[in-house]
Amino acid sequence: MFNLKKNICLISYLINSTFMFLGFILITCFFGCAKYNPKPLRAPSGIIKQKEDLEVSKKIFSEKDCKSFFDRKLIERGYQPIQLYIKNNSDQVYVLNTKDITLPIEPVNNVALSTHRDVAWKATKYFLIFGPILGALEGFNSYEVNKKIDSDFTYKAMGENDVIEIKPGGIFNKIMFVANENLQTNFNLRLTSLNKKEKVSFEL
Repeated sequence: MFNLKKNICLISYLINSTFMFLGFILITCFFGCAKYNPKPLRAPSGIIKQKEDLEVSKKIFSEKDCKSFFDRKLIERGYQPIQLYIKNNSDQVYVLNTKDITLPIEPVNNVALSTHRDVAWKATKYFLIFGPILGALEGFNSYEVNKKIDSDFTYKAMGENDVIEIKPGGIFNKIMFVANENLQTNFNLRLTSLNKKEKVSFEL
């Protein structure tokens, strides 16, 4: 009888421990998994302007596009992403200076920062609800997500003071961020031949 009770207690302990372990794993995965999963940019579909063996096109992002390619709603945060795609089919190196675009481009860091998770708030919130382990885990996860956001935004977007060389056969495919109040759906840009110093203008 004593052995039977001992075995029952042992089995109960093992079952409870297993459920607690599985619950901890599930909660850990839920809070600890990355929550930033954007898609890579692709060539936009739309009107292509051609001049001097250059192809230029643009795409004004919708909020759905923002969610797809930045995993965040950006327009509601005050920023309009515009994709700029340039293909250089010539034998010349062309330069794109962001000062030669007739739109005021926002700093990439400012836009990325607007999408950051509040590390301190998230850590404190989960600490109070779930305890110190999950609080620390959520704080770390938020920090890692913010790092991913910064890296992805920097890779995909052009800064307000960038000067970019587009080599023969090269492709430029980047996002520029414009404040909603400064958005113009039609704008101009100029590309400059590095050798000949000739400027090629496009109305987009």
